[in-house]
Amino acid sequence: GPRCFDSLINCLSNKNCTLTDIDLSFNPLGITSNKAGDAALTKYMLLSSSRTLTRLNLDQAYFFNIELISLFAGFINHHAIQSLILTNNNFDEPSCLQLSYVLNSL
Repeated sequence: GPRCFDSLINCLSNKNCTLTDIDLSFNPLGITSNKAGDAALTKYMLLSSSRTLTRLNLDQAYFFNIELISLFAGFINHHAIQSLILTNNNFDEPSCLQLSYVLNSL
């Protein structure tokens, strides 16, 4: 839940963190963060700032479109990421455009 996610974010923001593979699938991160507002968006940026993270599974995380844009923005120039699983999440046009920009930057 949210506490576990907070702990994970704190770990990833530590320069000594060596996590490479994170599976957050089937967690209602979007629903939970919708109640947290801007603080949640900052956490998504921190999640994507890890330089050791190579695989991130966010299948059915129930993100809202504004959260996806923030999450994707964090992956611009994130050259370590090799697999980003986003199945079963709804994307609007701005989310898709941001994702295409990320994919072109890798």
